[in-house]
Amino acid sequence: MTNTAKTRADAELLKSGALTTDRIQSLGDNIFGFAMTLLVLNFLVPELGNGMSLGSELVTLVPAFLTYAMSFIVLGMMWVSQQNQYHFIQRSDRLFLWINIVFLMFVVFVPFSTHILSLYHTSALAVLLYGLNLIICGALLYWHWTYATENDRLVNTDIEKRVVQVIKIRYVFLIIWVGVSVALAYFSIPLAFFLFVPALMLGVRPTTIDRFSHWWLS
Repeated sequence: MTNTAKTRADAELLKSGALTTDRIQSLGDNIFGFAMTLLVLNFLVPELGNGMSLGSELVTLVPAFLTYAMSFIVLGMMWVSQQNQYHFIQRSDRLFLWINIVFLMFVVFVPFSTHILSLYHTSALAVLLYGLNLIICGALLYWHWTYATENDRLVNTDIEKRVVQVIKIRYVFLIIWVGVSVALAYFSIPLAFFLFVPALMLGVRPTTIDRFSHWWLS
């Protein structure tokens, strides 16, 4: 077999390891839907004994309700962020597929870390576990974007370089913010939760981060 034939064979085998972005997005949609559904399974219907009221039992579930809402929004942010990337990403390859798979593995872990946080919301270790879960997901999304856009590997060459950089800064900014919040949990858990709120707001509407990014890049 000639070197040319080997090169062509390797190229065909490489293509066979890639999927269309539609297939990748479809898998992601299903995984995110599954993870969001799992969040509600953290709730257990209270069993009332003698002298117990439903109202008082529901009050004890307030931390679970809050962590459920927070994590549902976080998963929504991750899903929107990944979908926004596919506005620019046109192709895939084998490594890109595995970046996606590892990312989705940690997405499915969010319901577990959420449940731990709801049960032990006064524990700094529980906050650390939850925060690390989010940080790893954010770092994998950053890698997902960086790998796809490096030398226009999986995107069209007409993409604005500033767009690539602004989206990278979004991830870095939020990863650092969550990291600081988690670190502060060892001094004040209420403060850590308080700092999660603006992180959620900035993630849902990243315009403020984008303005900062344009200033930073100018």
